[in-house]
Amino acid sequence: MASFMSRTINLKWALGIAIALLVGLSAYTFTCRVTSSDTLLSFLSFASALLSIVLSSFAIFYTHLSNVQVQQQFDKINDAANNINNTAQQLMQIKDDVTATRKTMNELHLLISQQTQNAQHNVLNHTNINSNDTTTL
Repeated sequence: MASFMSRTINLKWALGIAIALLVGLSAYTFTCRVTSSDTLLSFLSFASALLSIVLSSFAIFYTHLSNVQVQQQFDKINDAANNINNTAQQLMQIKDDVTATRKTMNELHLLISQQTQNAQHNVLNHTNINSNDTTTL
């Protein structure tokens, strides 16, 4: 959409300059053929100089405006890059947290397994002692 708009603006400028040149050329031709008045030619020369100054002012303004827009786009790109960098750092922190939690869970699983085995061993020992006590009575 923006590309279409810029092409339309550029086309309008080109057509405007072409029409101005055509009008100037036809006025010059008319002046030279119909009358050879130096006054009319000096007015035409002054008008073309004035038009040149106005167009150059527009060109300078348009260049400045374009540079401001480009700077704004660069700022947006830098902000997006910073957001991506921050998100990547957060993801790395989450990965480290998950890894640490997994390690802790593995250690707890091993501890629970050992405690379960110890409890089973104690129950078996207690059962063996109780069965030995009842047989001796």
